[in-house]
Amino acid sequence: MTGKERRVETPPKKKTAESIAPADNMQQVERYGKMVWENQEFEAMRKENCMCHTCARMKPGESTNCGIARQFYKLCVQHGCAFILTRCEDWKEKYE
Repeated sequence: MTGKERRVETPPKKKTAESIAPADNMQQVERYGKMVWENQEFEAMRKENCMCHTCARMKPGESTNCGIARQFYKLCVQHGCAFILTRCEDWKEKYE
């Protein structure tokens, strides 16, 4: 450190029972042809809260599908993972 920099120590956050996902929520499942570990509680939350599911630009299987969603999907298939999108510059409200 130079003389002008100041380092502030912050105490580590304490882990509580509420902040740690219990291992009994973890289950091995097949996704995109791969066996992966999945937190069942978070998977349900992802499906309910991911912004993509309420976005008018989300059109799976169509050439006009959201470019961001296409990139996320490609990454998910490649690594057997899933994301919950909580912010997006291109989100557009879906009217049903």
